[in-house]
Amino acid sequence: MQKNISLLILSFLIGSGVIRPQKGFEVIMPSPIANIITDLVILNKTTAWATGTLGSVMRTTDAGINWQTLKTGEDIWLSSIAAVDVEKAWATGPDENLISTTDGGKTWKTEKIGKIKFFSKVQFIDSQNGFVAGSAILSDDQAEGIYQLYVTSDGGKTWQMRNSSLGFSPLEVHFTNLNDGYAIERYDVVTGKDKLLKTTNGGKNWEIVKEMSNIVISNMTFPDEKNGYVITEILEPAGSSVVSRIVIFKTVDGGKSWNSSKFYDISADIKGQMIFSINFQNSNTGWVLLSGGLDGPIYTDLYRTVDGGKTWQKSYSHKESGFAKVAFFDDKTGLVLPAFWDLMPKIYRSTDGGNTFNQIVKGIDLHFNAFYFIDSKKGFATNENGLVKTTDGGKSWILVSAMKASYFEKIKFFNDKEGVAICYDDAGSTFVLSTTDGGEKWKNLKVQFHGFPQKMTFLNLQTCYAFSLEVDKRILKKSDDGGKTWKELLVDSAPEGQFNDLFFIDENTGWMMGDVILPGAKKNGGLVSYIKKTTDGGASWSETYLNDQTFPSNIKFLDQKHGWYTSSVNDTSYALWRTTDGGEKWESSILSNTQDITEGIHFIDPNNGWMLKAYGAPLSPSFVYRSKDGGKTWEFEKLVNKVESLQFLEDKTIFGGGYNNLIKITDR
Repeated sequence: MQKNISLLILSFLIGSGVIRPQKGFEVIMPSPIANIITDLVILNKTTAWATGTLGSVMRTTDAGINWQTLKTGEDIWLSSIAAVDVEKAWATGPDENLISTTDGGKTWKTEKIGKIKFFSKVQFIDSQNGFVAGSAILSDDQAEGIYQLYVTSDGGKTWQMRNSSLGFSPLEVHFTNLNDGYAIERYDVVTGKDKLLKTTNGGKNWEIVKEMSNIVISNMTFPDEKNGYVITEILEPAGSSVVSRIVIFKTVDGGKSWNSSKFYDISADIKGQMIFSINFQNSNTGWVLLSGGLDGPIYTDLYRTVDGGKTWQKSYSHKESGFAKVAFFDDKTGLVLPAFWDLMPKIYRSTDGGNTFNQIVKGIDLHFNAFYFIDSKKGFATNENGLVKTTDGGKSWILVSAMKASYFEKIKFFNDKEGVAICYDDAGSTFVLSTTDGGEKWKNLKVQFHGFPQKMTFLNLQTCYAFSLEVDKRILKKSDDGGKTWKELLVDSAPEGQFNDLFFIDENTGWMMGDVILPGAKKNGGLVSYIKKTTDGGASWSETYLNDQTFPSNIKFLDQKHGWYTSSVNDTSYALWRTTDGGEKWESSILSNTQDITEGIHFIDPNNGWMLKAYGAPLSPSFVYRSKDGGKTWEFEKLVNKVESLQFLEDKTIFGGGYNNLIKITDR
């Protein structure tokens, strides 16, 4: 019997572990998965399929040690998966598409079923018979969706409506055979009660099994057709307060009768949302997961029974991550998966029945918002302990310089020997580490800087430019001795002004961008954007005002003539500007509406470039675009986990990094 484990992820939150490269894109870290698992179906002692964020479908054939990502790169959290063997699987999420594969994930079919707009569940009993359920929109003026159920008897080739309106919106649906199925309805809008419902005719009709006041039904599991378990939280008045008890309902006769047993009293010191998950490997062996951490302390307690739930023993506790689901391949080997608030692609694996677990995803402790590769093998990044180095293209990393820093802004090498790493401590003080031996040893340059530095730009170990934010002014500064002393190049004391971006092509030639209040300017409250250029190392600057533009940024120059930047235009659109004469004249291309954020523009020659865009939300993916005409037009290339910058190597390799994500692009 398949064990289908569906993560209760809030809808509003926005394989050796090799992820198959698609169109030259390869995920290096995290590994063996890069996306949060949202649903899991275990087929046997070795094989499981899973869905995840970024439209991902993954599979393991060695009981969860290694995973292959078979499909990814869509802006959706797939939330339900069904599979019958290593070749055939179906998956869906909160949209109108059902996807399926019959060749182990090499190819995928996408289809719509009826008028369902938001799928929530797919399940297959065997290779031919399956169910899908979701919310249908039948007309344009329909305020709420109608929950419908479809069935197939030919392996998904065709689908027939089984129920045009269930009359309720289930939290979970599970069938134990072609006829018998169960559903959980959370908080009926009429009665205010949670319900457990059952069908005996394949979903045509549903009857209430349990309906109780002050009860919250969390999860259910059915290891076979006869045995089933439902875990609930029951709230009972106790004087002036309320006592919360966890109660498990059990059936041994296919749902004809149910017995309840008290499992756990929630202690008064546990506050905030809790997750109760239950899973049985067979009629005797099962696990219950209690987890909290959304508003209160983060913790997880795992309990195990070997006598069908008569007695329970705590087998494992964890105080670092709140977990949401538990699933086992057999009575020894199993997985627990993080709750939605963890927001990390973690997998905890046990081989002793749940007494101990090891987190098997590598790279989640690494940070690639600052990274640099000297060549396709040797590179540098950071973790919470300091600077780390790889010599195998990012697959493994070692600590090379221990340093406590709250944030690393940039790592940059000027040649194969000399480089710097810029970081900040918790107080906002700047530290600059330097190396002269290719990163084997690093030392603190002991930069002396008054004010809060931004856009610190080293051109070599001696020459550096930076913005300084002070109480009543902004200053562009330059150092010629590695940051020991600084001279002021530009000072802006206007109350509403700001410096936005800075870029130097060499020691003498550079550009800066900002906004300033000009007397008499009528638009944007008098705020006017500008771009300034120097050809003498900042001693003098030419200035150009950018009419009808605001917040210019992302300025990059390939050489003395070819450059690009982005800005908002008339508060209605976002534009890319390009020049071929060093900034004397600029041409624009409208990119998008202003809700998108362009995080980086990178060109390798006057024609070929890449652009990174995102929504700006915490879990926003990055949209990678490519231009072959200097930025006049752009084509969408790939959707990846958050990437903030790209680095181009001479051997036509591109690395992209952001937080704990590292990607590699080789097909250019």
